[in-house]
Amino acid sequence: MSTTLTACPYPHFDAVRTNLVLNPSAEIDTAGWGARASAVVTRDTMIAKSGLASLKVVTAGSAPGEGLALTLAGVAPASPNQWAQCGLWLLPTAAVMTVVLEEYDGASALIGSTPVDVPGTFGGNWVRVSLMRGLSAAAAKVRVAVQTKVQTATPFRVDAVTIACTSVNPGSVTDPGQWDGDTAASPATRTAHAWTGQAHASTSTRTVRTRAPGVASEVTPTLVLTETTTRGRRVTRHDILGRPAPVITTTSQPGAFDLRTGSLTAWCEDETTALATVAVLAAPVVLLTDPDRPSEASMWLVASSVQAEETGGAVALPGGAVGRRWQVAADITEVWPDGGAW
Repeated sequence: MSTTLTACPYPHFDAVRTNLVLNPSAEIDTAGWGARASAVVTRDTMIAKSGLASLKVVTAGSAPGEGLALTLAGVAPASPNQWAQCGLWLLPTAAVMTVVLEEYDGASALIGSTPVDVPGTFGGNWVRVSLMRGLSAAAAKVRVAVQTKVQTATPFRVDAVTIACTSVNPGSVTDPGQWDGDTAASPATRTAHAWTGQAHASTSTRTVRTRAPGVASEVTPTLVLTETTTRGRRVTRHDILGRPAPVITTTSQPGAFDLRTGSLTAWCEDETTALATVAVLAAPVVLLTDPDRPSEASMWLVASSVQAEETGGAVALPGGAVGRRWQVAADITEVWPDGGAW
């Protein structure tokens, strides 16, 4: 089979999304947030859903629509003709709340809004609220407000606010997810995060590793003789006195096997190709592809060592030169699931 080995720089990221909220969680202060009507907005370090603090709002009950909202200075410019998704954590009380996504033009005039009501009385539990709005060609900014639906004196809290735009219609998916620049990287979801400027005072990005990063170098050996792999499952048996049956534990994903381990042996017509194969296998990550088996594209790294040896036997090369056959062998282990499953 004509398997190609591609050296991939690692880590490589792509598919960047930006949280337009400059201060999503009030970790340092309440900059970028303002009160609506007679409400009072403060930073609460005693109760938070994410990080060290949340935004605490106390309404006076003097009018409907009391609460808090992002100021237009507290959110980065939005993209016209895209979909704006918003997600936040809300700790309500007995009052019915309304979360509103508002669209503004370049002159800071309100174009329109999309509201969603949130019932009260959640027993002191944080509630994830999300909503989405299709932006017009005149859209310049989009911000969120959380306010009482009717005239009510009540406290509530807001935390971890995300607003992100996408050019791809997300369908029924209204929640963009939760992140800021302090969010830890996740190997499980292949995501990494960063502030674009000052922490808690700038936009933040979520980026996702791609399957096939930019090509650094690649080689196609004359023939991959063997590509033997094993897919196992990590299972431990615990024999406990007094129990009629052992206890079995596994750290594998339910209904799935672990990533593969195995060996690769490549036959090369000349020393140049053999050395190029060794160089590619030395890369942090190697992408194996075969046009005859597109579903088998997978990413690997060398688990121990690479062996290259001349196997003897003269072969005729183009131009009348004579070369020697070489064999390259390596123990390899998979680093991402195969077949596009991730």
